[in-house]
Amino acid sequence: MFKHAFIDAKNLLYRCLYANSDQEHEMVDKSIHMFINTLLDYKRHADANHIHIFWDEERNKVWRRYLYPGYKNRDDSEYVNGFRSNLQKCIDVLKQILIHLPVRQYWSERQEADDLIYAAAIVLEPDPIVVFSTDGDMTQIPFKYKHVRVYHHKKGMLDKPSISPVLIKCLMGDSSDSIDGYKGIGPVKAEKMIIENKIDEFLAKAGKTQYEFNVKLIDLSLNPDVVRNKIYVASMLAAPVSTNITKFNTALVAHKLGTVYQNSALIKRELLNLPPQLF
Repeated sequence: MFKHAFIDAKNLLYRCLYANSDQEHEMVDKSIHMFINTLLDYKRHADANHIHIFWDEERNKVWRRYLYPGYKNRDDSEYVNGFRSNLQKCIDVLKQILIHLPVRQYWSERQEADDLIYAAAIVLEPDPIVVFSTDGDMTQIPFKYKHVRVYHHKKGMLDKPSISPVLIKCLMGDSSDSIDGYKGIGPVKAEKMIIENKIDEFLAKAGKTQYEFNVKLIDLSLNPDVVRNKIYVASMLAAPVSTNITKFNTALVAHKLGTVYQNSALIKRELLNLPPQLF
């Protein structure tokens, strides 16, 4: 169905950690195991030839944080703080494990996953692509590029937006990213304003400063590093990937798991011995 499956890695990993939040001593192991199994489910669902894993830069180092220090400021979030240490442990181990699988991983200085996914969608056009993520920012990609779809694990395959997601968010803001919007403007009012072509009239009264600032933060096409990201993605696509899971350096990875984590038996037994036909 799709030639490429794009995975918003941190987005998926947060869901895995949340699902295993009651596993005090095995949260890391089971979350990693769940991540890999979900990866396999996504591949089967998309019937994809290639899997691409996209990681976020650390939140305090992303380029939007330099533009707006309050961007994604979640220091007071119990949800984020409760998973922070285990999240990084999972990321460290998963990056090592995935090196040995026939998938491509992407991470780059100052970039978030959606920045790299946007660049990859351009580089791989017109190949059919499905993005697995619950991040609303991803919907601006299929709005702009017809070869891309977004899959939400609860809502299924999302319809292509008929109204620009960028314009809607620039008006209403995005609380999940700590981006302010205009008071009293929600998705319904924003859509109505766009449909009726009344944005200019509204901004003439409310002021353009917030809107213009939000555009810089939200619109993926305005990333100052978009050209560099496309070059980076193209270089990664040209690099070879592992084609045989049996070439896993199981001793090295198992040693890392066993050294860092005490409850790694589940991963070593089930994860490191995945049959190659799954990929």
